Amino acid sequence: MTSTTTRDRRPLTALVTANYLSWIGNTMTLVAVPLYVLQISSSATEAGAAGFANALPMIVAGLAGGLIADRVGPKRTSVVADLAAGACMTAVPLLHGTVGLALPALMALLFLRTLADAPGAAARLALLPRVTARGQVRSETANSLFASAQRVAFVVGPPLAAVMAA
Repeated sequence: MTSTTTRDRRPLTALVTANYLSWIGNTMTLVAVPLYVLQISSSATEAGAAGFANALPMIVAGLAGGLIADRVGPKRTSVVADLAAGACMTAVPLLHGTVGLALPALMALLFLRTLADAPGAAARLALLPRVTARGQVRSETANSLFASAQRVAFVVGPPLAAVMAA
């Protein structure tokens, strides 16, 4: 008996790529935002507050992320969350370069970015078994590729942010 299923690794490749890009962007933000705030305010306290605003929503959104992905659907949640987080971060240099960016507005954008990011991360994780099966890839291989994004991002993201800030 021949199998009529075909191996399609494109969804797995897209998911792993999205996970890498998301993690690299997150780690760049961890470095770039405090540097940016320190540069514009010369205040270590304000730089720390910006880092706090960037991290605080992880608690709330992390708990609700899976629930949101379940209700909305993991693919839609992943795409919308990543677009929303990207829009928040894109707004930072656009606002800074045009009308200016006050610290409270920056903190609000950081808060919203992280609030959007957590459901996206949960959704990508929920999609992993489905795209792994579709690609006929061993789960160990797919899990390793997916999980390594965080480790690679912590090696690549911060130095890349520092170079871009310089």
